Amino acid sequence: MTHLALLIALAPMALAQYDFSWAPKYDVTKPPATAPAQPLWTQHFKQVNPTASYADVTTCNSPNPLVWGATFDDGPSPSTPMVLDYLRLPNVSVKASFWVIGANVQFLPDVLARTFAEGHEIGLHTWSHSNLTSLTDDQVISELVYSARTVYEITKVYPKYYRPPYGAIDARVRALANSMGLTAVTWNKDSRDWSYVGKSTLSEMISNVTSSFRGWMATQDPNGLSLEHDLYPDTAAAIPPSMDILIRAGRVIQPVAQCIGDATPYDNPVLKTFFANGFFDNPSLIASGGAGVRTTGPAGETGSNGAASGSSGTGSGTSVSGSSDGSKAKSLSTGAIVGIAVGCGAAALVALTAVLGIRYQKKKKADAAKQAQTLGGESAFVTAL
Repeated sequence: MTHLALLIALAPMALAQYDFSWAPKYDVTKPPATAPAQPLWTQHFKQVNPTASYADVTTCNSPNPLVWGATFDDGPSPSTPMVLDYLRLPNVSVKASFWVIGANVQFLPDVLARTFAEGHEIGLHTWSHSNLTSLTDDQVISELVYSARTVYEITKVYPKYYRPPYGAIDARVRALANSMGLTAVTWNKDSRDWSYVGKSTLSEMISNVTSSFRGWMATQDPNGLSLEHDLYPDTAAAIPPSMDILIRAGRVIQPVAQCIGDATPYDNPVLKTFFANGFFDNPSLIASGGAGVRTTGPAGETGSNGAASGSSGTGSGTSVSGSSDGSKAKSLSTGAIVGIAVGCGAAALVALTAVLGIRYQKKKKADAAKQAQTLGGESAFVTAL
């Protein structure tokens, strides 16, 4: 058995409270494929919420110009805990928004659990970090559905904010996401940390990123909403010094929902009802006219039959109702990944960290050998750990 195979084989030692049997299978050493399309899901959302329209969030619209939205993309990764350790320091003690990739979560669910438990905002960043504008309607919906299902597995909440990979969004993608009760969040301050991966030393990376933050402070730019990444060791290492610059300048660092005045970032009745009705596990229920509505999460969890209706959430403005026929949802997929439980064996975490590190080194070398292709302010490097 090769060293890599041994590391991967050790991962199941962490069997536990998280169930990813429904997740699409993929090779951890390669970028994940686009989530499998499910036309009936698209049909459902277009029917229940066809006219939803929510403006993209591009800045913190707080009346206090010193408020700054700090956002970190593409985790969880082995580098995320270092960022969390920094954010909880007594002289820092701030909360931020983490936009997580569903496919990454299943390998480091304990990291997402910690992020959420420590009060940081969790937002959807799709299943595979595919460019949504290049996908079909069914693929766009599936990327967001699988992402939401992954986040629910760990946190038991349904986010109503998502970040389109690469910042790539158009009217079609926006309408599809809006029908799911989701509002797009982009940024107005790009640290460009992504552009230095594989091309700069660690010290150069930090210098370049902090230079951007110093420039924004020098011009006293109000209500920034900044983009950084906790994906790679180098990009994660640039987060503490960049946040230090904001703190020294008197900026009030907040998660996105807080900086736009939304106290209910997880009040998404459209997604809640979709999963409670069993439509994720058994899409055929959509074609048959509905399922017994459950009062909690996805099929297989505690719930009861009967009619239920969603209520509007701040910034979401969506409502949806379900009908009951007593149908019991059945599992569709047989994914092979089981997550790591909080506090379970260190051996599995070490193994996964090593595997993800191998992916990081491979990608870093590849990026160093070619010019980065950019779209909307992010590099293609973010498609893999």
